[in-house]
Amino acid sequence: MEVIPFAIIGSGPAGLCAAIAYGSGAVIFERNKQAGVKLLLSGSGQCNFSNALPKDLFLEKCGRAAKFLKPSLYNFDQNSMVSILLKAGCKLYSREDGKLFPASQRAVDVRNALLNTALRSGAIIRYKHRIDSIETYTDQFRIHSNQGDYIAQNVLLAGGGKSYPQTGSDGSLCRVAENLGLKVSPLKPSLTSIELRDKRICRTCAGISFTPHSIHISNHPGLSLDAGDILFTHKGLSGPGIINNSYLFEAGSKLRVCLVREAAKIVQESLTARPRMQLHNALCTLDIADELIKALLTEVNIDPAQRACELSRDCRKKLIDLLSNLEFEIYRVDSWDKAMATSGGVMLSELSSKTLESRAVPGLYCAGEMLDYDLPTGGFNIQVACSTGYIAGQSAKKKTSTNLKPHR
Repeated sequence: MEVIPFAIIGSGPAGLCAAIAYGSGAVIFERNKQAGVKLLLSGSGQCNFSNALPKDLFLEKCGRAAKFLKPSLYNFDQNSMVSILLKAGCKLYSREDGKLFPASQRAVDVRNALLNTALRSGAIIRYKHRIDSIETYTDQFRIHSNQGDYIAQNVLLAGGGKSYPQTGSDGSLCRVAENLGLKVSPLKPSLTSIELRDKRICRTCAGISFTPHSIHISNHPGLSLDAGDILFTHKGLSGPGIINNSYLFEAGSKLRVCLVREAAKIVQESLTARPRMQLHNALCTLDIADELIKALLTEVNIDPAQRACELSRDCRKKLIDLLSNLEFEIYRVDSWDKAMATSGGVMLSELSSKTLESRAVPGLYCAGEMLDYDLPTGGFNIQVACSTGYIAGQSAKKKTSTNLKPHR
């Protein structure tokens, strides 16, 4: 039976970067007939692969996982990623917001650059290999695949989560990790939109966005979420303010947003300054789209066309309450086929942050989307997958003995 120094399960960005770091002796097992299928879909095919934020600000975006991810990012940062791509002939460009893309705006160029670099480093890849199970075998691992069994000295699980199931990403490697003794938190869709129970305002305002001052969710009381633009869709809400927080949402939860800070003061000033205007026009200083203002007024049975001076005290209070605390009830979070990432996975406490090796199972590594972190859009997920994959491959390389252990 073949003995492999370093078996990498999955050829996404984490697996490819692990192979680059390890080099000769690394064998990638990929269930599809080509590498990085999910990577090809990233950014609607344009592949926002990283973000040029300084490392300390980058880590701030990583939230609760920042401390764990710091060794990976400092070991293999954005500049390291850019260097690999440029050496492989993949030209890049950076947007004003720091998002990094291939100059061609084609994800395949990033995939090819990583794949070709891994192959030049001496790694090999075996396609159409679905891993059914892995078990410890003395101080090594026995890998069971649909193409046969293998023995590996070290194994990296880098098969991603459950997002984009059409790519073969089904969360099965998280079950493999559990069977090997690692603790795994439940998987759920992340970086996705939500559908609302009451869709009246959605039908009126589809395509309109607004910037809330704060966002709160009822199932996490006291937690103020990262605010960002919110976009009305025909069925619910999307945009960065929703997508980046979607891992916290649940069906039946109440979402509350503050549209206008100090609403009482601003509404009073607007009405006083424009008493003869139609109400929705008098409220133009709120920096909210006119159609949304009309929809909000209608929501509390206020005629948008009445003159500002005609607004009663009770109606003014209703309007101020709505602007200060607009509430939506979540009907459901969008499904796996629309989610861009996975929330949950192998718990970070199970791994060494400096090596990505399991604390309980020597020689077993995990990287990329399989890990239990929640990152925003903007290039963070691909960069972190590459950083964690690279440090895992580097760590396995240092650990691997010069001579292969004999099969027992």
